[in-house]
Amino acid sequence: MVWGCISWNGPGRLHRVEGNMDAHQYTFILSKSFLGSLDDKKVRSKNIIFQQDNDPKHTSKLAQKWFAENKIKVLTWPPNSPDQNIMEHVWDYIDHKIRAQPQLPRNIEELWTALQEEWGKIDRYYIRKLYRSIPNRVDALVHSKGLWTRY
Repeated sequence: MVWGCISWNGPGRLHRVEGNMDAHQYTFILSKSFLGSLDDKKVRSKNIIFQQDNDPKHTSKLAQKWFAENKIKVLTWPPNSPDQNIMEHVWDYIDHKIRAQPQLPRNIEELWTALQEEWGKIDRYYIRKLYRSIPNRVDALVHSKGLWTRY
């Protein structure tokens, strides 16, 4: 399992998750990889809105405290909603890139190397295209009354 983040400025850091992620590991990843990504991209935390789903580790008291202490605004996510997170498209994009390689990874280490290589190649204009699609995604979701959309 891996954790990664994106911003308008391109992909952030990719973090290899050891074992099952819990709230403690999640906040550690946020401290290292998320804040590190903001620093790498020279983005101030007051200028962002963090998006995540309602996974229990994301909504835990520990995570909520971490976001509050770090003054990170978190987008409120409805409890029952179709997945409108553009990050899912990024994971799909990476999956297709890895599967298109002449030699597929044969073990976890090779997969991690392939993930890092492809992650580093993500074009920020592809990510910006996803960001620009958000208003259309929301509009489609409203028109479908919360049911299936083409996104």
